[in-house]
Amino acid sequence: MFLGDEGDGGLVLCHAKACRSGKGTLVRRTETRLARGDTGRKGGRYLLFVGAWVPHDFRSEFSAWYEMDHLPLLLQCPTWDGCRIVEEKVEEGVQFYALHQVSDPAAFESDERRQSRDTPWFHRLKAHDWFDEAFSRRTLRRLGR
Repeated sequence: MFLGDEGDGGLVLCHAKACRSGKGTLVRRTETRLARGDTGRKGGRYLLFVGAWVPHDFRSEFSAWYEMDHLPLLLQCPTWDGCRIVEEKVEEGVQFYALHQVSDPAAFESDERRQSRDTPWFHRLKAHDWFDEAFSRRTLRRLGR
Protein backbone atom coordinates (compact mmCIF):
# COMPACT_ATOMS: atom_id res chain seq x y z
CA MET A 1 0.00 0.00 0.00
CA PHE A 2 1.26 3.46 -0.94
CA LEU A 3 -0.04 6.71 0.55
CA GLY A 4 0.12 10.32 -0.52
CA ASP A 5 1.97 12.66 1.85
CA GLU A 6 -0.92 15.12 1.75
CA GLY A 7 -3.24 12.53 3.32
CA ASP A 8 -5.55 12.61 0.33
CA GLY A 9 -5.72 8.92 -0.51
CA GLY A 10 -3.44 6.18 -1.62
CA LEU A 11 -2.96 3.19 -3.86
CA VAL A 12 -3.34 -0.49 -3.04
CA LEU A 13 -1.95 -2.98 -5.55
CA CYS A 14 -3.30 -6.49 -5.37
CA HIS A 15 -4.05 -9.56 -7.45
CA ALA A 16 -7.67 -9.76 -8.59
CA LYS A 17 -8.40 -12.92 -6.56
CA ALA A 18 -7.03 -11.41 -3.35
CA CYS A 19 -8.40 -7.90 -3.79
CA ARG A 20 -11.23 -6.66 -1.60
CA SER A 21 -12.53 -3.15 -1.92
CA GLY A 22 -14.31 -1.11 0.70
CA LYS A 23 -16.96 1.54 0.41
CA GLY A 24 -15.74 4.58 -1.49
CA THR A 25 -12.91 2.64 -3.14
CA LEU A 26 -12.28 3.05 -6.85
CA VAL A 27 -11.18 -0.30 -8.32
CA ARG A 28 -9.32 -0.51 -11.62
CA ARG A 29 -8.79 -3.86 -13.33
CA THR A 30 -5.50 -3.83 -15.21
CA GLU A 31 -3.14 -6.18 -17.01
CA THR A 32 0.63 -6.00 -16.63
CA ARG A 33 2.30 -5.12 -19.94
CA LEU A 34 5.89 -4.58 -18.86
CA ALA A 35 7.98 -4.97 -15.71
CA ARG A 36 11.67 -4.09 -15.40
CA GLY A 37 13.94 -3.95 -12.38
CA ASP A 38 12.68 -4.39 -8.83
CA THR A 39 8.96 -3.81 -8.39
CA GLY A 40 6.39 -4.70 -5.77
CA ARG A 41 7.82 -5.55 -2.35
CA LYS A 42 11.36 -5.73 -3.78
CA GLY A 43 11.20 -2.17 -5.12
CA GLY A 44 11.85 1.08 -3.30
CA ARG A 45 9.45 2.67 -0.86
CA TYR A 46 8.56 5.64 -3.11
CA LEU A 47 6.24 5.36 -6.06
CA LEU A 48 5.75 7.71 -8.98
CA PHE A 49 2.29 6.80 -10.29
CA VAL A 50 1.79 8.07 -13.85
CA GLY A 51 -1.53 7.79 -15.67
CA ALA A 52 -1.30 8.08 -19.45
CA TRP A 53 -4.24 7.92 -21.86
CA VAL A 54 -3.03 7.05 -25.36
CA PRO A 55 -5.06 6.95 -28.61
CA HIS A 56 -5.44 3.45 -30.13
CA ASP A 57 -3.33 4.45 -33.15
CA PHE A 58 -0.35 5.24 -30.91
CA ARG A 59 -0.52 2.27 -28.54
CA SER A 60 2.35 0.35 -30.18
CA GLU A 61 4.61 3.38 -30.53
CA PHE A 62 3.99 4.53 -26.96
CA SER A 63 4.73 1.04 -25.63
CA ALA A 64 7.90 0.76 -27.71
CA TRP A 65 9.08 4.22 -26.59
CA TYR A 66 8.58 3.30 -22.93
CA GLU A 67 10.31 -0.08 -23.25
CA MET A 68 13.21 0.83 -25.54
CA ASP A 69 13.92 4.52 -24.87
CA HIS A 70 12.41 5.96 -21.69
CA LEU A 71 12.68 3.14 -19.15
CA PRO A 72 16.26 2.04 -19.95
CA LEU A 73 17.47 5.59 -19.28
CA LEU A 74 15.55 5.83 -16.00
CA LEU A 75 16.92 2.49 -14.79
CA GLN A 76 20.48 3.81 -15.18
CA CYS A 77 19.81 5.91 -12.06
CA PRO A 78 21.14 3.86 -9.09
CA THR A 79 18.08 4.61 -6.94
CA TRP A 80 15.46 4.05 -9.70
CA ASP A 81 14.64 0.50 -8.69
CA GLY A 82 12.06 -0.58 -11.24
CA CYS A 83 8.87 0.06 -13.10
CA ARG A 84 5.73 -1.85 -13.93
CA ILE A 85 3.40 -0.74 -16.74
CA VAL A 86 -0.20 -1.86 -16.50
CA GLU A 87 -3.02 -1.26 -18.95
CA GLU A 88 -6.71 -0.74 -18.31
CA LYS A 89 -9.36 -1.43 -20.92
CA VAL A 90 -11.25 1.77 -21.72
CA GLU A 91 -13.81 2.57 -24.39
CA GLU A 92 -11.64 4.99 -26.40
CA GLY A 93 -7.88 4.71 -26.56
CA VAL A 94 -5.76 2.90 -24.01
CA GLN A 95 -5.19 3.84 -20.36
CA PHE A 96 -1.68 3.06 -19.17
CA TYR A 97 -0.40 3.36 -15.61
CA ALA A 98 3.35 3.42 -14.94
CA LEU A 99 4.30 2.40 -11.41
CA HIS A 100 7.88 3.61 -10.92
CA GLN A 101 9.51 2.56 -7.67
CA VAL A 102 12.56 4.34 -6.28
CA SER A 103 14.53 4.03 -3.05
CA ASP A 104 15.24 7.78 -2.92
CA PRO A 105 12.80 10.44 -4.17
CA ALA A 106 15.81 12.45 -5.41
CA ALA A 107 15.69 10.05 -8.39
CA PHE A 108 12.70 12.05 -9.67
CA GLU A 109 15.08 15.01 -10.18
CA SER A 110 18.03 12.95 -11.46
CA ASP A 111 20.09 13.50 -14.60
CA GLU A 112 18.81 10.15 -15.89
CA ARG A 113 15.19 11.35 -15.63
CA ARG A 114 16.06 14.62 -17.38
CA GLN A 115 17.79 12.65 -20.15
CA SER A 116 14.81 10.33 -20.52
CA ARG A 117 12.64 13.39 -21.25
CA ASP A 118 15.03 14.87 -23.82
CA THR A 119 15.43 12.23 -26.52
CA PRO A 120 14.38 12.57 -30.18
CA TRP A 121 11.66 9.94 -29.63
CA PHE A 122 10.28 11.81 -26.59
CA HIS A 123 10.16 15.08 -28.55
CA ARG A 124 8.45 13.39 -31.50
CA LEU A 125 5.68 12.07 -29.21
CA LYS A 126 5.51 15.38 -27.32
CA ALA A 127 4.19 17.03 -30.49
CA HIS A 128 0.82 15.36 -29.69
CA ASP A 129 -1.55 17.06 -27.25
CA TRP A 130 -2.27 13.77 -25.42
CA PHE A 131 1.41 13.26 -24.51
CA ASP A 132 3.28 14.36 -21.37
CA GLU A 133 1.39 17.41 -20.00
CA ALA A 134 -1.88 15.46 -20.21
CA PHE A 135 -0.47 12.65 -18.03
CA SER A 136 -1.43 12.56 -14.36
CA ARG A 137 1.44 12.12 -11.90
CA ARG A 138 1.41 11.43 -8.21
CA THR A 139 4.21 10.60 -5.77
CA LEU A 140 3.36 8.18 -2.98
CA ARG A 141 5.30 6.41 -0.25
CA ARG A 142 5.00 2.84 0.94
CA LEU A 143 3.12 2.37 4.20
CA GLY A 144 5.19 0.37 6.68
CA ARG A 145 8.25 -1.74 5.81
